[in-house]
Amino acid sequence: MSCGNPHETACTEVLESLIYYIDKEQCSVAEEQIRIHLTECVSCCAERDALELMKVLVARSCCPDPAPTEFRLKITQIIAQIQVEYTEGS
Repeated sequence: MSCGNPHETACTEVLESLIYYIDKEQCSVAEEQIRIHLTECVSCCAERDALELMKVLVARSCCPDPAPTEFRLKITQIIAQIQVEYTEGS
């Protein structure tokens, strides 16, 4: 995907490095080059926004709220009871 406009850093290079830029990992294109490109290119900026949204949605669906304290205590008690029964039955 390319916006068709000339840039110092090509859209294809930026798009290939965008996920690394979002995650603040090292990539083949310097962070400053990507930042400048994103201020100039609406298409790449929209792609960055979509990737950031996807990252938020995935994190939200993969990391639900922790179980309520009362529920966790009950489960811990049940596991402890099963362990005692298993140990006594061996």
